Amino acid sequence: MDADVVFGPLADAELRGLLRTCDASTDMEARHAAGWLCAARAAASPGDGGTVHGCMAGTLLYPVWVAEPGAVPPVLAAGYAVNDPATHPDPADADGPHEWAAQVAAFKIVVEGRQHDPPPDAPEAERRLHELAVVLAALPLPPEVRLATALGLGSLAVLSTPEYDPWFPGRLRGVADLLTLTGASWPFGELAAAADPVRFVHGALKQIPAHSPERPRVLTGLARLLLDRYVDAHDAEDLHEAVGVARDVLAQLPPHETHLPHSLSVLGTALLLLRQVEGATPEECDEVVDVCRRAVAGHPRGPAAAGHDLGMALVL
Repeated sequence: MDADVVFGPLADAELRGLLRTCDASTDMEARHAAGWLCAARAAASPGDGGTVHGCMAGTLLYPVWVAEPGAVPPVLAAGYAVNDPATHPDPADADGPHEWAAQVAAFKIVVEGRQHDPPPDAPEAERRLHELAVVLAALPLPPEVRLATALGLGSLAVLSTPEYDPWFPGRLRGVADLLTLTGASWPFGELAAAADPVRFVHGALKQIPAHSPERPRVLTGLARLLLDRYVDAHDAEDLHEAVGVARDVLAQLPPHETHLPHSLSVLGTALLLLRQVEGATPEECDEVVDVCRRAVAGHPRGPAAAGHDLGMALVL
């Protein structure tokens, strides 16, 4: 397998596009295409990175094999066939980003040796993670395969999640935590980048062609992450950069672009925070109101968040 064909910016964009535009729980065609790309990467990349890609392929193609046994690489089919049929996934209700991220969190618990010690006051979701960790710890897997599986699942969770999605920072952090705990390498970025979502997305943007339709979406994600970092650290530079990035994105989008509500909501929130901190002229206040009003229809965080931003803009 020629590594130049299955690696690089175009192949990365293809993999992200397949994973982000499908419902992984039911779309076996997209899983088939993404899984075969991961399998080709595994074949072209010996070593730890290839093992991670192989685990990604194994995860994606398992329900595909259930639906059509001849549609997956023979080596994976042989592995699936020896599993208890009761454990086979349902192609009509398979796993997806939420399940992959949950397994990463459970693997972290296993690495830390905490699977049998949930906090006494732990909420139900955390207790279920510990129960999953007990199951994962009992699997007869060599440590290196267990780690590659966790990194493969984490990679799928991150690649499936748009940068502007509220789940993105937590899923990236899940991978960063595993890398920190184990000292492993990750085929999709360095530890320092994985530990800093803003830095990670800056790096991703360098690999995306200037005229790619994916670029405005990733830029919106960058603006959202800069806002999150501003809320945590109150660095005005992050706030100004978020406003600038969001303005640039809106300037690139046509009027009826489906991504427009995401970009408007980010710019509205960023402008609102900026004017609250630095003050505003009447014209600047009018701009905030206009952007927040335009963001109401299709606001990604729902009508309550949209109404809050608009209300706050009106009282500037």
